[in-house]
Amino acid sequence: MKEKIKAYLESRNIRFVDNDAFLSFGVNGKDTFWTTAIRADDSIVNIYSIVPTKVPAERYDSFTKAANALNVNIRYGSFELVTEGEGAGEARCRTPLFVPDNLDSGAFANLMDNVITLHEGVMDAFAAEMIKIACSDSED
Repeated sequence: MKEKIKAYLESRNIRFVDNDAFLSFGVNGKDTFWTTAIRADDSIVNIYSIVPTKVPAERYDSFTKAANALNVNIRYGSFELVTEGEGAGEARCRTPLFVPDNLDSGAFANLMDNVITLHEGVMDAFAAEMIKIACSDSED
């Protein structure tokens, strides 16, 4: 699956970094710049866009409550917060996708075009708000 994703990104002239676990590339949104990472596990593809501001540990509860409130109204993808380990404080938008093994390259490209467009739309709509929540001194 990773090779299919690489071929797709190359066909769209998206410059990416190939790490062992994922492929990543930068995205210029309307209000901010972020990194998107794509990870494939068999027929499940997860697209992650990382909010460019880490959430301080003292803001985890407030950020999680705000993200949960947003997630109720987002129909595709969701925001999450890594609270432990090396990535602690990383807030991201995650969109999972099931890709059937027998999907031809044209259908795969169309599927990826649509999913990435939807995913980036969610990130574009809410990234600035997520940064504001992560950095706010308010508990609201």
